[in-house]
Amino acid sequence: TMADMDMDWAPEKEQCVYTACYCEENVWKLCEQFRSHGRAPDALHVVFISTHERMAALWKQKAGDSRQENLVVWDYHVILLVREKHDKQALVYDLDSVLQFPVPADVYFRDALRPGAVLRIGAWPGRRIPDKIYRVIPGGAYLQEFASDRSHMVNKDGGWIAEPPSYPAIASNSSTNNIQEFISMNPDSLAPGQVMSEKEFIKTFS
Repeated sequence: TMADMDMDWAPEKEQCVYTACYCEENVWKLCEQFRSHGRAPDALHVVFISTHERMAALWKQKAGDSRQENLVVWDYHVILLVREKHDKQALVYDLDSVLQFPVPADVYFRDALRPGAVLRIGAWPGRRIPDKIYRVIPGGAYLQEFASDRSHMVNKDGGWIAEPPSYPAIASNSSTNNIQEFISMNPDSLAPGQVMSEKEFIKTFS
């Protein structure tokens, strides 16, 4: 019933389903939790972060190098932004971050995304890591359309790159595996959502 709906409900970190290296599923489960507590679907924004080269630099990550402010260069990363109509700014839920949970968007942008940070890659002297690109997907569409059979986490010997979650793989009505469409930053990808530059993304959610 509507009486049971709590528009301000938010999970503690300990209440969240978490599997290391499966950020896309952790965020799917988080969306599901928000929806089951009656949070408005249009308040939920799932964000895939990557580049055409699949190199996205993020700081303040649990898996990161503490000598470099917990920097990780992920092939892609997924976070959840929550902003109700009355909220001045969004909150970021990143289960892989060492920042507070959730964290105000401006703090996350400054400390984890660091727009404009020049990062050079050791193996390629002078080569800059490209600017991050963002695919922003409405939470409802993500729950309905995302699917992963986890095959991207299998190495060439058939073993797991990282142990998968214990619950069944997520499938949609139309697909058992479309994760690559979501990771793709090609605007013509079949995945829902809007592809934004870093500048556009930060402006939208600041």
